[in-house]
Amino acid sequence: MKRATGSQQINELDVTTRESHFLSIGGKKVIVHSFESLVIVVTPVISIRYAPERSTLMKRNLICLAVLCTIPTTSFAKAGNDWIIQPGVRVGPITSTTTEKDLAEMFGSSNVVRSQVYVGEGQSLPGTTVYPNYREKTLYILWESPGTRSNPLQISIKGQKSLWKTSEGITLGTALKVIEKINGGPFTLAGFGWDYSGGIYDSNGGKLKELENNLRLRVAPNSDLQSTPEYISVIGDHNFLSDNPAMQKINPSVYSMQVTFKK
Repeated sequence: MKRATGSQQINELDVTTRESHFLSIGGKKVIVHSFESLVIVVTPVISIRYAPERSTLMKRNLICLAVLCTIPTTSFAKAGNDWIIQPGVRVGPITSTTTEKDLAEMFGSSNVVRSQVYVGEGQSLPGTTVYPNYREKTLYILWESPGTRSNPLQISIKGQKSLWKTSEGITLGTALKVIEKINGGPFTLAGFGWDYSGGIYDSNGGKLKELENNLRLRVAPNSDLQSTPEYISVIGDHNFLSDNPAMQKINPSVYSMQVTFKK
């Protein structure tokens, strides 16, 4: 921290680290958040007065702030990721026309890697992983045009917890009863214990029409419930309604989300 006269205080700003910096001038704060190459600046309108003997220091720091404020708008566009999934439309900033090159610009090249994406039944296909080292942010992408790595065919989210969610709040870990409430009634899902275990296929006329088209959710109960009579009664390649007493009892939660785009 460098100190000017009176209550005028200015931080040296490091925009390459994941930090928040506070700049206080005349008792008013400027907050600068930096994450890797992304910088977000929030500042009130203020008037600045400084002592002549500190003018060099003040000028240097104000130039630093001015540089931040003139960062191209594309950098700020990266901050526009709201983690919202709109099935058939977008996953955050990703749309049906996004390319792998676009992903590198959106999320940073170090957070975008080529990978083999598991698709079920022991098979994997060439794809791209976004945020491979941040589990709550990870996306697995298969391409409609694998040769050019363009036009996402399917985007998958897997695990126990994620920042990604639908506008209704459905995300990894959302329970069957919550989905049923959002849907406004029971939906149809597959039984457990096979390759397509717990897949939700039909809203049964409910509000979540995307469950039949561009959003595939898969649910599973906690492992300690998988030896119960209720679980055993809903295993296998069969369809069940979510209001089935056994389903209600074990109340499985989302562990996989697959998003496709409208055709």
